Parts: sequence; C-alpha cells; structure tokens
Amino acid sequence: MSQERHPNRSKLDFLYHEVLGEVADLTQRIEGVNARQADTVGDLVKLAARLETVSQSLTSLPTELGLQVQQSLQAGSQRLQDELQHRLHQTLAPTHTRLQSLAHDSAQYARIAHQSARHIALVAIIAGGAAGALGGLLAGMALARYLG
Repeated sequence: MSQERHPNRSKLDFLYHEVLGEVADLTQRIEGVNARQADTVGDLVKLAARLETVSQSLTSLPTELGLQVQQSLQAGSQRLQDELQHRLHQTLAPTHTRLQSLAHDSAQYARIAHQSARHIALVAIIAGGAAGALGGLLAGMALARYLG
C-alpha cells in the first residue's frame, strides 16, 4: 500500500477539520448562551420574589397608614374636645354657645378628615394592587421572553 496522499483526500480532510472546528465553536457558543440563560432565569426569579415582597408591603401600607391617620385624628379630636370643654367651663354662659358651636364644627371637620383618610387608603390599596399586578405581568413577560 502506498502512503501517498491523494490531493482530493487532503482537501476533504481539511474540510472535515474546518467543519468540526465550526461545530465545536458553535457548541461552545450554545453552552455559553445556555449558561447565561440559566443565570438570567435565576435573576428573574429573584426579581419576581422582590417584586412580590414590594407588592405585599405596598398592599399593607394603606391599611397601616389608614389606622395611623385614624388614631391621630381621634387623639387630636379628643384633645381638642377636652380643651374646648375646659375653656367652656372657664368662660361661663355668654361664650358657652360659641364654644359649643366650635366643638361641633371641629368634630365635623375631624369626621370629614377621617373619611378623606379612608378614601386615600382605598386609593392607595388599589394603586398597590395595580403595581403588584403590573410587576407580576412584567416579570412574566420577561420570563416568557427569555424562556421562549
């Protein structure tokens, strides 16, 4: 058998080596993309967990805020009523009706402020829910984009 190489055979060997080199390069690139995709999915899962935590805190914030406003208004209203009663006893009959009117007006303003605080709390709950839903939607879209 002769050891001579046929020129067509060496070209074929060269093409095999080229193709195998390209396949190896593509395989490395695919493995790199898969690794980055796994990292991205992990980051998106962490982001979704953070968004859920933020959404829960935003959901509870309006309730807590409403309770604090309500307590503050009640305490302020009570102090105001106590002060007005004290002043009323100090001033006798002519100013008695005027102070009663002021106390009534103050109580009415406190009720209005309390109702406003409840409305604000409701709006904040709705906004927090919308923000949570939007965050979940965005996280889902991001996951779908990277997984799809």
